[in-house]
Amino acid sequence: MKKEIGSIRNIILSIIIVFIGFLALSFGIGGRIIGEFWLLIAGLLASRIIYGKMFYLFKKMKVKDGLLVIGCLGLAIIWVIIYGIISQLLGLSMESNPVMESPNFWTFVLFIPALLGEELLVLVPVSVILRRLEEKQKKTKWSVALLVLISSLLFGALHLPTYQWNFLQAVLAVGIVRVPFTLAYMKTKNILPAFLTHFLYDSLIVLISILVS
Repeated sequence: MKKEIGSIRNIILSIIIVFIGFLALSFGIGGRIIGEFWLLIAGLLASRIIYGKMFYLFKKMKVKDGLLVIGCLGLAIIWVIIYGIISQLLGLSMESNPVMESPNFWTFVLFIPALLGEELLVLVPVSVILRRLEEKQKKTKWSVALLVLISSLLFGALHLPTYQWNFLQAVLAVGIVRVPFTLAYMKTKNILPAFLTHFLYDSLIVLISILVS
């Protein structure tokens, strides 16, 4: 039996909490280390309010989930390579992520709360909308595809300040790279494959930046 989701009031309350967490992260409240935990805390609270459990979206991973992670990671890498080639051909500007400026061991450690928070930011709302679509018998391939696309583009838009308001880079590059992460969740209904794909992708990008610098 599926867990009943919360009322509209609880959903709105959860959105407000996540928004406050995002603002705390954006304004660097608590400094670099504490700041990376704001979205994670807000996302877990939102999950608690909506589903009654903080870790409702967390499940044990299976062996086949690992293969899914590899496939989704490959899709993300292919897209970023394609976007990089297009940017070069069209002469589009590319802004660097501040985390690339002086990466070290703690960069990878802090990826864990930061990226779990980002996954909760996207996947708690996605899971709620999916449930609503199922309840109203409106869950179709097109509605799910539209949900994945819109949530991914909004995720990219939230990165606009990070990339100096470079719209194409934030929305198209970061936004579309987000799609495989969400697909990993869609296939498993488990946040961990999405997080692991996201973690491996960001870690790979940082490692490459270290090697070429």
